[in-house]
Amino acid sequence: MKKVSIVVPAYNESENVQELYLRLSAVFEKLGTHACELIFVDDGSSDKTFETIQTKCPRTKFLECVGIKLTRNFGHQNALRAGIEFATGDAVITMDSDLQHPPELVSEFISKWESGVKIVHTIRSYHQVNFKQLTSLFFYKMINFLSPTFIYPGIADFRLLDRDVVENLKRFKEYDLFLRGIVQTLGYRQEYIKYEAAERFKGETKFTPLKMVKLALTGVTSLSTIPLYFAIVTGFAVILLGMLYLVYILYAKFFLSSVIPGWSSVMSVVLLIGGVQMLILGIIGIYISRIFWEIKSRPAYLIEQVVRC
Repeated sequence: MKKVSIVVPAYNESENVQELYLRLSAVFEKLGTHACELIFVDDGSSDKTFETIQTKCPRTKFLECVGIKLTRNFGHQNALRAGIEFATGDAVITMDSDLQHPPELVSEFISKWESGVKIVHTIRSYHQVNFKQLTSLFFYKMINFLSPTFIYPGIADFRLLDRDVVENLKRFKEYDLFLRGIVQTLGYRQEYIKYEAAERFKGETKFTPLKMVKLALTGVTSLSTIPLYFAIVTGFAVILLGMLYLVYILYAKFFLSSVIPGWSSVMSVVLLIGGVQMLILGIIGIYISRIFWEIKSRPAYLIEQVVRC
């Protein structure tokens, strides 16, 4: 019997983990052909998430639950990494704990995997247009413009990875691992499943706008150096504008009868050049900060406790 590992990061999701466990248990009970290793990664929760995993998710005929408690909150991507590196299944599925990723799609994942597909992605859509969808579309347009790696708009961290893919993925050691982009670069046979995101089962999202921005910056800078070239091009453009303005100043000085020095024009030039300089320094600073964290070689996560239910 083949084993499928399901990795689920959980941060203050005590109200949702049992419902996800029950629905996944029903999926594998219906399949009857695969064992499931359900790995909950408690990403530094301050509620009773880990206690719920220990007491409300008992072992069944086809499903064994594992709880990994990290020492603190290391972030969604590193929690996923912890679960993937711990998983022992022939295939690994990653999904969120809020039940917006339908557990019933797991059987379709397995079907495609058994037909020879090594990576099964999902493409998310929403019943109604909302703020998260709009920001998501903007993110993917930006990253596809700035990066040579194309990421399908709406792709989510709800995917299946074959064991061969997982072993190669574990060789990527960078501190800020952007899984959606890295998986796209691995090759292998890949297919997509479209689904409509469900409403969050209970609680509120922990993925704030600030975290979205951080993920976007991590994605762009981990996949591409194009922003650095953009900074150079912008610098040359400002130099060109400055030279054109210098030509105008010389023309006004020698050929116009009356020239009144303008405070507004001077301030405009100063603010424009200052703004461009700050932009360029900011882009360079992001890349330097990535180097700073990489050379430290600190662990991406620390595990406090592991339990098998």
